[in-house]
Amino acid sequence: MSIGIDVEHSVPHVHTQNGLAEAAIKRIQMVTRTLVMRTNIPLSAWGHAVLHAAMLIRLRPTATQIFSAQQLVTGYEPSISHLRIFGCAIYVPITPPQRTKMGPQRRMGVYVGFESPTIIRYVEPLTGGSWVQ
Repeated sequence: MSIGIDVEHSVPHVHTQNGLAEAAIKRIQMVTRTLVMRTNIPLSAWGHAVLHAAMLIRLRPTATQIFSAQQLVTGYEPSISHLRIFGCAIYVPITPPQRTKMGPQRRMGVYVGFESPTIIRYVEPLTGGSWVQ
């Protein structure tokens, strides 16, 4: 205050006064809510839905920008061929130390996002644990 800087506090719960960060958070929450409500995964997996929603927002263009955020950073159009429907059933290969010759070769999981185009995140419905493959 002594050097001329005024501290202004915004009104709580009003996104129009809180700037771009609050608008981005609201947008991520709206996409996350849709992902969780559309699937029957437990609410404990909401963190995966938030990460997946943020990645989806980065991959798609906006109404004011014809390029996606990722395309603006990298200069290349992002590939979406690796995307799957959030909450769909997937079959993950069992690694050889746990796999037997006459036992199952794959186990069922629920897709909850991806780390990169070749690495996916999934939740095992029986144990509830989350894994990266």
